[in-house]
Amino acid sequence: MPVFSVPGGVAGLAPALTGGGCPGEWGHSPVVEPQLSAPLQVVSGCLSGTVTVWDISMGKSMMEFSVTGDQHVELTATALEESEQCLLTGLRDGAVEMWNYSPGKCLLTFPHPDKLEVSLVHQLGPGGRLRSKAQLL
Repeated sequence: MPVFSVPGGVAGLAPALTGGGCPGEWGHSPVVEPQLSAPLQVVSGCLSGTVTVWDISMGKSMMEFSVTGDQHVELTATALEESEQCLLTGLRDGAVEMWNYSPGKCLLTFPHPDKLEVSLVHQLGPGGRLRSKAQLL
């Protein structure tokens, strides 16, 4: 798995992607946990539920899609799984979803019966096995 070192962390890439704009905006605002992906891509999400895949070398959006559909639920957490093929998202209504972010297709949804906000989604699995941890508030 490629490892990239970015001065100032992933948030340090924002000016390159927005033409020097506010590091918190990335073309949509506010940003939820941007994820660095290979080859030279950043996947960012915003509270409104829009996920954008950025080409770092060109500083432009390659694609974007909504993880909330026509619902009015905020996106609150994101994480890439180990192979960087799937994006995990957490929503304010407690749902955790797994996305193939290239076509923007939802693969799995894990609803939470108590509808507690997901504040953290983290991939833990070694060897390509996906295991996730969701922190509920």
